[in-house]
Amino acid sequence: MTKVNSQTYSLFYLQDKGRFVKFSAPTSAYIIYKSFRINLLTGTRENIEVQDFLSRLEDIKLFNNFDNAHVFHLFYEVGYIVENCEELAKENIPLAMEFVYQNSAMFDLPKSGEVPTPEPVQYPSFKKYKQQFRKGREKLLNGECYQFNLTSPFFFKFSQSFSPEDFIGKVWKNKNKIGAFAHCTFVSELNQLFLSNSPECLFQFKRSPTPTIYSMPIKGTEAVLSNGDRNKAWQKLKSCKKNEAELFMITDLVRNDLTRIQLSPSIICAKKQALNVPGIVHQFSIVKTHAMRGLNLLQVIKGLFPGGSITGAPKRNVLKILKSLEGYDRGFYCGSTVAIHKNMKAASINIRSCELDFGSLEMKYCSGGGITLGSNEASEFDETYAKMESFLQLLKV
Repeated sequence: MTKVNSQTYSLFYLQDKGRFVKFSAPTSAYIIYKSFRINLLTGTRENIEVQDFLSRLEDIKLFNNFDNAHVFHLFYEVGYIVENCEELAKENIPLAMEFVYQNSAMFDLPKSGEVPTPEPVQYPSFKKYKQQFRKGREKLLNGECYQFNLTSPFFFKFSQSFSPEDFIGKVWKNKNKIGAFAHCTFVSELNQLFLSNSPECLFQFKRSPTPTIYSMPIKGTEAVLSNGDRNKAWQKLKSCKKNEAELFMITDLVRNDLTRIQLSPSIICAKKQALNVPGIVHQFSIVKTHAMRGLNLLQVIKGLFPGGSITGAPKRNVLKILKSLEGYDRGFYCGSTVAIHKNMKAASINIRSCELDFGSLEMKYCSGGGITLGSNEASEFDETYAKMESFLQLLKV
């Protein structure tokens, strides 16, 4: 019998309204694996092939309107499937989560609750990072890739329990620090929260005035010192030739990816812009292409996923390289969360993201950065920590 009182919900930030929308009362909820799925509402295992899940994405026609909200959390490992290196996908590692909700309403964030500062359990070491960096650099020198995005996980534990709403209220207490594509899903059946304060989108589909698909790759980071001189940090970032080369390389990759979707030429409409987030400043570009009728979600995902900015180029080669270098499954981190509801048709890139288990009080947070031949291992390692600290700042009073 289907469980009808699930407390699972998803929140998505609407930047133009400065508020969140809440999707609740799921009519279906699944965790997708390579050859089966778990029905979260019934607890049953159902044998399916991953291609069956991709067919679900193909059924989502972006020119249609959807009264019920569809939310897809595409974990990073879905990239193995769409980039035709399926052999890298493990049988027992989740590839995606899928939810269909019947209720939607504007949502006011709860007041910040009592959330203790998380204690570090395991941080990446410079020794290990240096080894990964140098092995990856050999791939660059051998011409196997032009850039790769090296990431590391951080593990934390909280000293006392709190609610998902306490945590959400704490992270997004300051509206000026909410990412443009911030979102979260609390899966009550797992007692876990998947949250991303992402400033980056994989794509946005807008039907008017002209049907268009947009993408916004981010590449380049500069820490803002404690005195808060953001303009100085931005001037330093935008004058750095290494960061500029990274941004332009990935922007061109995204431009090519957008063109592949429906063979419609894409254009770069913003080449290098500043993006401010807590403690750091980024640079980004905006790329767009015309969308033609018949466009479905699978076409867009096959064209753009996984995001070039958090993978590298060429994607298929880099996916294999990262699999051997990183030694962990990224999962929710660096994947994409797709929201389909009425006129909302967009997907984030899940950076600035965490996975929080309310049973064990354990939290996983990951960060990283793009590596080219011009990269310095110590600077890149420091950037990984700076991004982690940027997120932790949200949990401080």
